[in-house]
Amino acid sequence: MSITLYLIGIGFGNEKHVTEEAANTIKNCNLILIGKKKEEKSDIADLKRYICNSFVKINTVNFQEFIIPERQSSSEKYINSVLEWHDKIAKTWVEIINEYTSKTEKMTLNVGIPIWGDPSLYDSSQRIALRVRNTLHNTSIKLIPGLSSIQLLVSAFGMPFNEIGKSVLITTGRLLKEKGWPDGAETIYVVLDGECSFKFLKGNNIQIWWAAYLGMKEQTLIQGDVQKIGKDIIDTRNTLRSAKGWILDIYKLQRVIGN
Repeated sequence: MSITLYLIGIGFGNEKHVTEEAANTIKNCNLILIGKKKEEKSDIADLKRYICNSFVKINTVNFQEFIIPERQSSSEKYINSVLEWHDKIAKTWVEIINEYTSKTEKMTLNVGIPIWGDPSLYDSSQRIALRVRNTLHNTSIKLIPGLSSIQLLVSAFGMPFNEIGKSVLITTGRLLKEKGWPDGAETIYVVLDGECSFKFLKGNNIQIWWAAYLGMKEQTLIQGDVQKIGKDIIDTRNTLRSAKGWILDIYKLQRVIGN
């Protein structure tokens, strides 16, 4: 059997974010895997299923939901815990695919994994898929690009991605908390931040553009000086996350070097 793993960027929670290429790929999948965190409300998994179902006929695709293994946050190095986590997820994918193939006579299998935003930007799916490819014979991987959260952020605020002739830095909340403001950077985009790590920054004249649920009816935008509105963002984020059970957010930071 020939297996193709499609890592499909589906934007940020709105079916209008899905490109024609992604929609056609979803239509042609036999099996779509949708991960769900343990103890998490089903809303986020249901949203992925809803988006995918917007482009397929009823009963033409088999949806398989699975519990995403928890990453161990022990005293071991961060990278080691992430690699072990990837191994566990890959094993889960392999088990689901093997179970499906044992019940079908198809000679080809298209497996779709819907990814928030774009599968190339701070996402683990490529590394997990490589493990699956190394385990299952005749398996290939294809990436289907999607609108990233960064693109949607700058569009929502109506601002340019970068300043004239200037570079930008994309980083994570963990690194911002651990290392502070990166030397030489003026504009930063922060992803994967569950702690609102901007609160750990020192210094004045730092502007923030924060957004949650971009493109959805719950879309929330807050802009201003970090020291003045930082607490408002934290309170708003906690309220939204508590009400919905999950949150998708991102923010941009900017300051003038030397201030």
